[in-house]
Amino acid sequence: MRIIVNDVCQNVTYVLNQLIKHARAEFIGFLDSNDVPLPECVALCVKKFGSSPKVEVVFADYEYINEEGEYVRDGIRCQNFDRQQIMYGNIFTHFRIFRFKGLESLT
Repeated sequence: MRIIVNDVCQNVTYVLNQLIKHARAEFIGFLDSNDVPLPECVALCVKKFGSSPKVEVVFADYEYINEEGEYVRDGIRCQNFDRQQIMYGNIFTHFRIFRFKGLESLT
């Protein structure tokens, strides 16, 4: 796993383009600076890719925690996949991981 850190706060488009530019692995993941993944998060996401070669993106649900790291409440959950949510909703708000071969054509 490689972590790329920006010294200066940039807009999300710049950051994502830099991440794609420097990627070398089969998968590429995005995690916002104010998010903390659960220990098993990455392994569970990669396992989903293994279940089907057609899977191109996996995203995680989230929970709110307080300053002490204690659970407060669930975040928004995507119960059933819906292409409309990708176009009009904000369902990729937290950890998301893409199969890199699907992103190569964007660079």
